[in-house]
Amino acid sequence: MDKMMTDDTDEITFTDFDLDLIEGAAEDSASSDDELAKLPRILRYGLLASRGVNSVYQRLAADIEESCPGLPLAAAWLDMPNADTGSRLAAELDHRSVVEDKSELRGLADCIRLTSLMLPRDKALIEDHRRVARALLAALRKLDHDSPLRLAAEAEAVTYGWAALPVCANDVTRTFQTPAATAAAALGAQMAKYRIEDVTAKLMAQAARERVERTKSDRAVAPEKDARADDAPAPNGQVVVAQIDSAEVSRHKLKDIMAPLSKVINIALPLVDDAHCWPSFRMRPSSSTLSLPISSVGQR
Repeated sequence: MDKMMTDDTDEITFTDFDLDLIEGAAEDSASSDDELAKLPRILRYGLLASRGVNSVYQRLAADIEESCPGLPLAAAWLDMPNADTGSRLAAELDHRSVVEDKSELRGLADCIRLTSLMLPRDKALIEDHRRVARALLAALRKLDHDSPLRLAAEAEAVTYGWAALPVCANDVTRTFQTPAATAAAALGAQMAKYRIEDVTAKLMAQAARERVERTKSDRAVAPEKDARADDAPAPNGQVVVAQIDSAEVSRHKLKDIMAPLSKVINIALPLVDDAHCWPSFRMRPSSSTLSLPISSVGQR
């Protein structure tokens, strides 16, 4: 029985087109959880093409085979994906979308044009280019607001860069055979240069203002009544041993350190007569000894 199964398997032969379809389906399946999977189809293929992902053609061919199996023009396009083969395949998909009432084939046709077109210098292909631009714009408007901002920005660059290519292609490349999707991404990234700089400058100015406000807040003194109490001179016979600004004492870093000393900081402490401090100490009179009243010590 094992020998028979082996023989049956050996009889199966795969063409290059079949292998490409298998590879494309595998790539698409492996990326099913990728963030691109949530994008509209034409935006997804637009980003894949603009990034230069090699499997973009196989993945698109696998999509076509799923919706329209056995299409000879699909194999011809996959063997040589250029503007000529792509235009003929797209036209066939458009025709079948009407005959077979499959609207998704029109979307696949636009994806074929997007991945096949070079820079729009051939007047015969300008209408194809415009059709892709309209499809990209429509998909961008339907983009989910929950999409990652970085991904949405990349899709926006490809979309508006593609729309501007007929006029601005020379700003990004002078190579005739440059894929239109690649040039569109480069052009779209340049189109927002000054707007990005303007927003950046505004954000930096706002951050500077906030830093100034925080600095003022940090330097703010304690309430007025506390300030008056701190600045008041100590009464006669008392002295302030340690005086620190109230705002500094309240800082988070100093708060724990100052807590045990709270009863002596910014508080006038009574002076004690030396006779009470050192009862057994007697200083012999000397001409160099000065006698100062206690009330004069510690005066500010």
